[in-house]
Amino acid sequence: MVVPRSPLPLLLCLLFVLAGCGGGDGDADEAPVAGGGWIYITVPTPEPTYIDFCNSSYLAGDAFISPEYSHCCSGSAEDTGVTVSWYNASTGVGGAALQQVEICYLLGQPYLCNHSWSATVPLAIGVNEIRVTATDPGGRTGTDTIGISHPETSHMLSGSATTDAGVGLAYRESAIDLSLSDGLVTQRTVTSLDGSYRFDCVRDGAYVITPSSPIAYSFSPPAQHPVVAGADVAGLNFTTSAWFVSGQVVLEGGLGLPGMLVEVAGADSLHTQLTDQGGNYRFALPSGGYTLRAYDYWGYYDIAPSSRSVVVVNEDIILQPFVAVP
Repeated sequence: MVVPRSPLPLLLCLLFVLAGCGGGDGDADEAPVAGGGWIYITVPTPEPTYIDFCNSSYLAGDAFISPEYSHCCSGSAEDTGVTVSWYNASTGVGGAALQQVEICYLLGQPYLCNHSWSATVPLAIGVNEIRVTATDPGGRTGTDTIGISHPETSHMLSGSATTDAGVGLAYRESAIDLSLSDGLVTQRTVTSLDGSYRFDCVRDGAYVITPSSPIAYSFSPPAQHPVVAGADVAGLNFTTSAWFVSGQVVLEGGLGLPGMLVEVAGADSLHTQLTDQGGNYRFALPSGGYTLRAYDYWGYYDIAPSSRSVVVVNEDIILQPFVAVP
């Protein structure tokens, strides 16, 4: 890793930027020096070695901004004049990192700052020597390396949470949280839009997967007990009796209003969600009685009626809209 000798060149260049010089976009503590540059690996650790049981490792960090080839300020990482790449010397596989840059201001003038990068790097069994390099067209180059030990192949557990009719229970409408435990360590995940879920980086062993939600679902089965032995395990599914209660929050003219908070409460259930871009909401609920309320978190609107009551009995229900009045 090449470390800059002094921030003075960039400080001088920032003064020139204010006077209209080209290039020169960067942070006072992030400047490359003549003949070199820098890049840091900060995730998963700034230490030179790391152990990762996952089959790939997420790396991230910071990189320099070219003093000659950068330009301000479209917001694109290309403005930095620097490209960042990674290479796993143990597998011979490499690729481009994802880069981001921010726009900062000095005395009212914009300049590029906080150039960051990230990459997901596949690992082989054993020690993986990974090198990350930042380069600009003028030949300035910074390199940082990390040795990641990957002692064994990990596996994936997957399944779904659905209604008895087979409709997926998305986290937004059902708040389903799934925990994976081996008795010592617990991981958590939530369902996707189609009700599916998965756990990655699972080592060989016996586990328990348990679903939970602030909505009073009765899951079948109550838990799954997979045993991982050198392979992925799929089909770890949960079902429950639930139906969908949906509606809208709209302005007086009928236009859907996004970002409104809608709450559903029952004898054993309480869940909230924000309306989508069309002002829509939808809850997956077991049979029973519920009260729905809509709120404007920012206080710009009064919403009528103050609440709606509904009884769910083995069928979906569409409610009349809540109306927001300025």
